[in-house]
Amino acid sequence: MLSKPYWAIRKAQRTVYALTDKRALLLIPTWRNAITVRSISPEDLTSRTRTHRSDGSGTIVFDRLTTTRRYGDDGTYYVKVGFENIPDVRDVDALIERTYPASV
Repeated sequence: MLSKPYWAIRKAQRTVYALTDKRALLLIPTWRNAITVRSISPEDLTSRTRTHRSDGSGTIVFDRLTTTRRYGDDGTYYVKVGFENIPDVRDVDALIERTYPASV
């Protein structure tokens, strides 16, 4: 339990985000040196929430997307999907806006 923050930080440092003219990609490392690839369509990128810190870094969460996770019979919870802890979050948000205008 005490090492959970360490592993979350390590995973975030190794996650790669990409933005193309067709989609956004999240390349997420897994525990056996494999990579999970999440492809996000332009329609799901137009509605988003941006949070930023004083150093200019921050997170962009895509409002239409969640991931369901279940741990045994304890229940299900939802994880928001987005670009987490990225530097210059305002620049990335502006790039998404230019690439995928809200009118898509």
